[in-house]
Amino acid sequence: IYARKKYGRYYSAINSERIKKYSLNRRETLVGLTLFQTAKSRAKIRGIEFNLDLEDIVVPEICPVLGIPLQKSYTKLSSNSPTIDRIIPSKGYTKGNIIIVSYRANSIKTDATVEELNKVAKFYTKLEMERFNNELT
Repeated sequence: IYARKKYGRYYSAINSERIKKYSLNRRETLVGLTLFQTAKSRAKIRGIEFNLDLEDIVVPEICPVLGIPLQKSYTKLSSNSPTIDRIIPSKGYTKGNIIIVSYRANSIKTDATVEELNKVAKFYTKLEMERFNNELT
């Protein structure tokens, strides 16, 4: 463990790790906040329902549709960026009607390969069956 003096304080490798963890947690919080605010704004502009809380936006490490890692950057949009998908678009951004998926999975309808379409179809078929089974119980 090393220490160096900077601005009258001593920093160590342990403090460096704490700062990295803080930065990572802050970045993940900002990603969720960015998704939340963007969805809220989009719902207002389009006149669709929005009843989400910030806690409803849970960004997974892996896209549940394509199985690719999600890159949690709140400044750049890429295929691996997390996005909010409305499962039933007409219901708006409501609790139980959203899922966080990659930008690629969310926009796959426009230019997908057969393999990607099969993954999307399998995922949403499974999701629909789970929702149907939950409604029966």
